[in-house]
Amino acid sequence: MEKYKQIRLVTVTKDEDTILLNKLLRNGYEIKERIDMLIGYKYLLETTLTKNTGD
Repeated sequence: MEKYKQIRLVTVTKDEDTILLNKLLRNGYEIKERIDMLIGYKYLLETTLTKNTGD
């Protein structure tokens, strides 16, 4: 049976998002869902990532 580890990454700036996302993708995570939101004056990027952790 496969097990998955899921994390939600919420970032405010594009630079922060790119750095953290690249680090997670290098560690075997895959993007499942990506949402861009503008809340007031804050721009948020929410990414749901999963990683297959094996048996």
